[in-house]
Amino acid sequence: MPDVGDFLVTSNEKVGVISASGDTRIPLNYDSIELMDSDLGLYVAERDGKFGVLDTRGNIKIYIENDEIGIDPNDFPQNEIKNKYILADNLIPVKKNDLWGLYDKNGRQIVEYKYDNFGYKASNNKDAYSLLVIPGYNVIVAELDDKYTLINSAGEELFATIADDIYMTISGGKKQYKIFVNDNEIDAEEYLNSKGIRKNTSDNSSSQENTNTTNTNTNTNQTNTTKENQSNETSENNNNSDSQENNENQQNQDNQEQQN
Repeated sequence: MPDVGDFLVTSNEKVGVISASGDTRIPLNYDSIELMDSDLGLYVAERDGKFGVLDTRGNIKIYIENDEIGIDPNDFPQNEIKNKYILADNLIPVKKNDLWGLYDKNGRQIVEYKYDNFGYKASNNKDAYSLLVIPGYNVIVAELDDKYTLINSAGEELFATIADDIYMTISGGKKQYKIFVNDNEIDAEEYLNSKGIRKNTSDNSSSQENTNTTNTNTNTNQTNTTKENQSNETSENNNNSDSQENNENQQNQDNQEQQN
């Protein structure tokens, strides 16, 4: 496990984790262990067909009693899911007894096991694509009794589970997100903005900052160029003035000599 500097070890068909110095991080008590997130130092562990979450010291963060942890990103190919275990920057989806709930990154359960599924899976509508998360807004799609809602990173429903569909469309290479409810199609991003949920635009801000810096540098260079030109013009004018004065003095001297 190069991302955290530890090593997966196996003995008697059980796995654990040791450090580079040989210290035991996670004892050899599990059937499988998979790194969930290197920055958080979390692992998904399996034992007797059940799943839970451990930290790098082997402490249990989510009890090993779940049927599944994480969402298969292959069900949402257009959504570009980076980490199937952590959605909306905080949510860990877990399944037990055919129902899904949510934990946060600290191992605290924030949504009880009550949803039939997370994500909308497109079927008959050829213009609709499957959707799990709306990028930049840290919200995920949840399904209950064939109806849908959006859940934020704190585990809160943004509206009752009443939408018929929540899906993605792609036109001209641009992705759009739609909520279909009561025979009305609503733009999901416009809805989220109306609720005060703003898209993360840190990349745009950085780009704008760089643009402003470039403009500032350009203006500074223009100012310096203008000052330099003005200085050169002043120097040239002074030289012309001195030359003219010298010519006048020479002419006066010649006149005096002729008079004499």
